[in-house]
Amino acid sequence: MPFSLPSIQFFVIYCTLSDGWSLYETSVQLGHPSAKGVYEFEMLVEPKLSMSVEHEHGELSIHDYEPDGMAWTEREKSQLRPCLDHHRLLSVPPSTTHRQQQNRSSVLRELALHAERALPGLIQFNGRHNRLSVVNGQSPGPTLVVPEGSEVLIRLKNRLLLESLAIHFHGQTMNNSWFHDGVAPIQQCPVAVRSDFDFRFTAHPAGTHWYHGHFPGGHQSDGLVGAFIVLPKNQQRQRQFQKDYVTILQDWPLVPSWEQEAQMEEGSADFVRGVHGDFDEKYLERPGKKNGTWTILINGKGWHSPKDIRQKPNKLQWTTFRVDEGDRIRFRLIHAGFQRPLVVHIEHHQMEVIATDGSDVVPFRTDALILYPGERFDVRVKALTVPRRPIYRMVVGLAEQFLAEEQEPIYGLADLDYNLIGEAIDRSWDGGKRVDFLLNRCTARPCVLMGCPFGTDGNGTFTTPDRRKFKCHSVDDFQSISKSDNYSSDQWNGAAETHQISLDPERKTVDGFRFQMPTATAPFSTRKETVAEALRVGNCSSPDCSNGTRTPCACFYHKRFPLGKTIQIIFVNNNEQKGATFAAANILRRSVSVHLHGTRFQVQQIAAPRLLGNGKVINPPLAKCCGTENSGGHAAENVHNAVWKDTVVVPYGGHTAIRFYAQNAGWWTAETQQNGRGFVRFAFAVGEDNQMPKASEEFPSDCDVFDPGMEIYAKFLE
Repeated sequence: MPFSLPSIQFFVIYCTLSDGWSLYETSVQLGHPSAKGVYEFEMLVEPKLSMSVEHEHGELSIHDYEPDGMAWTEREKSQLRPCLDHHRLLSVPPSTTHRQQQNRSSVLRELALHAERALPGLIQFNGRHNRLSVVNGQSPGPTLVVPEGSEVLIRLKNRLLLESLAIHFHGQTMNNSWFHDGVAPIQQCPVAVRSDFDFRFTAHPAGTHWYHGHFPGGHQSDGLVGAFIVLPKNQQRQRQFQKDYVTILQDWPLVPSWEQEAQMEEGSADFVRGVHGDFDEKYLERPGKKNGTWTILINGKGWHSPKDIRQKPNKLQWTTFRVDEGDRIRFRLIHAGFQRPLVVHIEHHQMEVIATDGSDVVPFRTDALILYPGERFDVRVKALTVPRRPIYRMVVGLAEQFLAEEQEPIYGLADLDYNLIGEAIDRSWDGGKRVDFLLNRCTARPCVLMGCPFGTDGNGTFTTPDRRKFKCHSVDDFQSISKSDNYSSDQWNGAAETHQISLDPERKTVDGFRFQMPTATAPFSTRKETVAEALRVGNCSSPDCSNGTRTPCACFYHKRFPLGKTIQIIFVNNNEQKGATFAAANILRRSVSVHLHGTRFQVQQIAAPRLLGNGKVINPPLAKCCGTENSGGHAAENVHNAVWKDTVVVPYGGHTAIRFYAQNAGWWTAETQQNGRGFVRFAFAVGEDNQMPKASEEFPSDCDVFDPGMEIYAKFLE
């Protein structure tokens, strides 16, 4: 007898179609230019509540999802009834036979398709009711796709209730338009509530990039993120894919960005520790507490209960990628999160890294991939030619839990949907109840793991406590497809200006100084003689502000790089703490990713601690590195085909050497991306003030300090 799917039961139906909650992800599509050839986008930023639907006249309905009943419900609106009363909107009747259980994914798919109409504009997130900052009603915001070299106009409309903001396009170099890079108040005034601001720039470089809020606290933990894709002029590599999916990964905290920023400034950021006490034992918040990493989201969908994810993943609503047999698929992985390194793998599929931070690399096969906040990796996946079950899972977890720790793990899942039903499904399949969360096949043979912030010794394998084996690689193992055509041999060999920069995320310092934002917008202050005076907050040269003082001095710490010079920076991670164990888990969580604005750079060397096969460290933390033997441009190991990036990991107890050609004049910033570790930042100028492009006279500059002086004040008194 042929199998028939159980019918979906409808209780309330809204017939409005929406760009909100949807079952299937869509492939990357190029936008359309205006009549003038400009790619214009409007970004309306406003507050929104997840798991809710706004109807006519502003009426709001609050919704929940019940995994056990596989049902979408609406909460009671009447004030005369208990507020937790629910009306069932959509549900699935229980299945009884093994074949019905196997086809549960088809039933869930049917439920989701109807939910697209029943829940217009709903944002799922973690299944709870979170206050978000959204772009055009969406979080993540809409994916913006433009061709390389095109003129881009982004019209930002701030309709938040209280907060000013700016937008940073992470990965775009903003050539000759540094004042549109979105770092307020250094490069521009923050865009006030009920105000608009136009960002204009040329799309460069090509590749996978993203945008996010950048004032205050980034708004990343409020949902203000989205993908920004620049398609290359040469479309040959792009045409080899049948499907091209943006995949935004987020580790989701419950504390809003403004509270995180305040706590970090005050040095009381217990929201990432959960409770007071030993840092190593209690840094990562356990699920169920108020703060810390709670959920992992994939394209805005996840679930708040780790227990439900492990025990009933086949009853939850996940981000779904449509897959056909034999497809060549491009997944553009973007870590748009706030705190933790994430590890990604796909059941029964191998990944092949083909680009990072928008730069093409020689294809690198890997079983799993570690991403730190801000990093992007494009991976090529070959779909199975003979799949034996309808869905295979993309699994995203916290890296330290995946490799080292024994605590209640947090995961995010996405479905690769082959749309199989009936006899095409292997009878041994359990309907998706079991998930290979930990890549258990790696106990039989070592698996390849890309993105490790530590090295391995001996046979090159690292063994986890549960006996899984991994061959670890760091991103400096990538080989760039494009040559280093910006650099001549003279520029590389001995001509580089070298800077050693010490990062201490625990104390939130760079070279011993704690960065303080200026009170004026540097390039547009009319009451200051120089940019340096406009930016000066505190005096980093003061005897009371010397490097190494017990209490870090707060000042506008910045560097100036000569225009037309090759710059080498050696970042040293001095994030040490008394009593901290120096093993895989701590290296993973104490390593940081650093993002440079306004330039790409080549990763010349990553010097990381080396671990024995049992996970114990060989070399101790490096208190110092990179002395005179590394000056004058001699630290670099790869000067021919080193990978290009804009965000790179600096290992705990190690250092990372990068190089770039200082050709983009302006004021920029460099910053660590793990806000949960303490936001570490410094500013840098490329070129002298008179060499920098100037903004128009109409550029907003009214966020300076108003100081009329006593002479003018005396006239007021008269």
